[in-house]
Amino acid sequence: MEKLTPPNDWTPPSGICECGCGRRTSIAIGSRPRRGVYCGYPRRFICGHGGRGTSRSLETRAKMAVSSTGRTHSPETRAKLSRVLAGKKHPHTPESRAKISAANRGQTRSNETKAKLSDLRRRYWATLSPEDRQRAIEQNVAVLRTRCRPTTIENTVAQWLNAQGIEFATEQRIDRYYVDVLVPSRHLIIECDGVYWHSRPGAAEVDALRDVRMTELGYSVLRLPEHSIRDGSFTTTLSGVLSHAGRT
Repeated sequence: MEKLTPPNDWTPPSGICECGCGRRTSIAIGSRPRRGVYCGYPRRFICGHGGRGTSRSLETRAKMAVSSTGRTHSPETRAKLSRVLAGKKHPHTPESRAKISAANRGQTRSNETKAKLSDLRRRYWATLSPEDRQRAIEQNVAVLRTRCRPTTIENTVAQWLNAQGIEFATEQRIDRYYVDVLVPSRHLIIECDGVYWHSRPGAAEVDALRDVRMTELGYSVLRLPEHSIRDGSFTTTLSGVLSHAGRT
């Protein structure tokens, strides 16, 4: 930053963050007149506090989300960030994550807060074009798939396939979807339908659309309900399907 002399009509900041938090600000080592910052004087805000009390419109948030989609830092920017952060403690260490988790454990949002968040998401999605909406969905799904672990019913089916010596893969992407279990030699997709997710309103319609698309791509789809996996009866159904499924 440049070292400029403040104008005569400029009032120096008090040294207390103007967001109202009551904390002291640091002394500026450079000048940024547009922000009211001059070298040698206290800053107006603590870093990150300048936007407190303000909010962006849904349209602005949508534009920012779309413009940042797929954007990555250049090698030069990454190198600069590495130099700046060198030796600093990362804000999300295992210890800090554990503290955050413990602080949030057991806390639930009120129905009013849930309704507000739901309305905000609905209005935000309404501002996106179909292309941007599909791109956001695919990115969210990809992130969730990297974080999620197989469910217990998926593990049960995987263990049974292993015992039968059948080669398979889990969490495979086909077209724009991820499937629970894929048996390549039979062109067979096995979906393990948990009661919670697949009994929700609209879930049956979404599953039907997925199945139609998989059939168009040449796959057979077998949906195993959770109760059949937990009581072990799925093995009879799965054995019959595997014995009749075509081999490549």
